[in-house]
Amino acid sequence: MPTGYRVGIDPIPQVVLMENHDQAYHIWKEFNFQNRILVHIDPHLDFKWIVEQKPESILNVATRQQVDHLLRCQTVWNFTSQSVMEKIHIGNFLYPAFKEKRVREFYWVLPDGMMATSKDKKRVFRWFARLRDGFPQRVLNLSIHKEGVFCRLDGVPTWACSLSNLPRFSEPVLLDIDTDFFVFREWNSAYPFFNPDDIRVWMQPAELVRRLKEKGITTDCVTIAYSVEGGYTPPACHDLGNTLASLFGGGTRREMENKSSHPAFNNHGRVYQWIGEWKKSRQVLEDSLKKDPDNPHTLCDLGHCFAKDKLWKKAASYYQEALIRMPTLEAALYHLALMQVRQGCYKEAIASMEKEDQKPTDFKVDMELLKAKLYRKTGQWERAVRCYENLLREGYSDWEIQFYLGCLYARQRRFYKMGRRFRDAFREGLGLLQVVTLKRVQRGWEDWRDHVFS
Repeated sequence: MPTGYRVGIDPIPQVVLMENHDQAYHIWKEFNFQNRILVHIDPHLDFKWIVEQKPESILNVATRQQVDHLLRCQTVWNFTSQSVMEKIHIGNFLYPAFKEKRVREFYWVLPDGMMATSKDKKRVFRWFARLRDGFPQRVLNLSIHKEGVFCRLDGVPTWACSLSNLPRFSEPVLLDIDTDFFVFREWNSAYPFFNPDDIRVWMQPAELVRRLKEKGITTDCVTIAYSVEGGYTPPACHDLGNTLASLFGGGTRREMENKSSHPAFNNHGRVYQWIGEWKKSRQVLEDSLKKDPDNPHTLCDLGHCFAKDKLWKKAASYYQEALIRMPTLEAALYHLALMQVRQGCYKEAIASMEKEDQKPTDFKVDMELLKAKLYRKTGQWERAVRCYENLLREGYSDWEIQFYLGCLYARQRRFYKMGRRFRDAFREGLGLLQVVTLKRVQRGWEDWRDHVFS
């Protein structure tokens, strides 16, 4: 059993601060923690399924029994070229920790106001129920209790509870804290972000440490996430993480390198956009721009405000200014191209997205869809086909991709492929009314009809 240090009494040997919370998983992996109790103090669960199993693994089995076992396994099939490690982010980093047996018991501690009533517990219950919808055998015994919500999540006994209902442990735990815990007093319309109209710290770091001390919590590693840049902790509350780290004593304090491409920015404006308060967003962002006129993120977010008002040229000018200051800003690159499309400047939009030094990742699907649309509008059928086929190869599929690819196959008189794409489009949710409204299937209609009904 690892050596435990009493929270609030002994200096904790390892206190690690980070901006992006997924770095906590890499810390646990670095120290090779296994079969530990994890106390996750955070208003967000940070657990989602990650696609992991490659379809090619079926080719490596030798017997029918192995095939049946592989298909029966409750797994998520990875049809993309990305590895599991490349798919880890702030919203799912607990999944690999569970999968690699680093966690044997899990306690999700929410702010008191988010677990105060039976309605609050039912809301937490629904979070787990959504995880269960895709994989019923991986979320078992889901139930509501006086102490909180319980389930076996991917085989790990899991409790969601408030701090007062956290049990006493007979061994050291891994303590994982997100500073947005201090500003989420209750569920609100801005969730998963903080409420920009009600920024109050409901609990001070010293109070958290005191309550953990009362519970007799011992630990050998504390991970603390700032979570400012994503919009989860207000920028004014950034120092809560530093204060909390100092309260854990004089152990080895370490701050992880921030690998995000986004420097700190005033995120109130973006949160207002999330909840549809565009006028407030614009006001906040304009005030922020006066203080920091060269911030590319503020310029980009202001562009969104003008785009919302259909002021395409003005929005485009803000995106261009953002790209001058930060040429790799993907959001500005994508939305600039979108504004150019709105103005009918298709060639300029294509040129914006085909720059060799731009390699979008966060907007990969949106960029490919927009490029395909532009290639269709400019008569570059083969390039449009390649965009849609690339998306399908990467595992992205919906009725729009299938439908337009079918239309392009029809134009190329590749009728067998056209029929397959239209069939899949209907399976993905395409309705007959949408087909009639879009008026895209003209050439090759009779061939498609004969193919489907033969």
